[in-house]
Amino acid sequence: MALPSTWLSEIATDPTVWFGFIRASGSIEGAQQQIQMEDRPGIDGFLVWLMGLKAEPFQMQTETDFTSKSNALAAYVVACAAVGTKKILRRYSGGLGQVVVLHCSLISIQPSSGTVNGLAIAAGGNGVVMTLNWTLRGVS
Repeated sequence: MALPSTWLSEIATDPTVWFGFIRASGSIEGAQQQIQMEDRPGIDGFLVWLMGLKAEPFQMQTETDFTSKSNALAAYVVACAAVGTKKILRRYSGGLGQVVVLHCSLISIQPSSGTVNGLAIAAGGNGVVMTLNWTLRGVS
């Protein structure tokens, strides 16, 4: 089994793969200093108020391969059960920080004759690729 490029880990077992992806796309947003700018009439310059470290929700679309459609559907149920929980988001073995899973939706389950660098399907084997859309929010 190949190591996925992007995965979610349970906090207690990090960096063990809890849910791995053969492909993940979308802009990953971590906690960043939020600012509020204030201009006052008749006064040169402006004020910058530091509002604290906060993260915005972001979406990530992922693909994961499975040996059967029933295995893919079972994994989707597991992904849905993660809504409201904290996970560690990892990419290329580096931890990107904790995220809260806000939503998970099934986009498609498509047949595959083989997935290059797949997690479950051996080269030339049969299986399916499940595409999920995740809404995550970084934890500061």
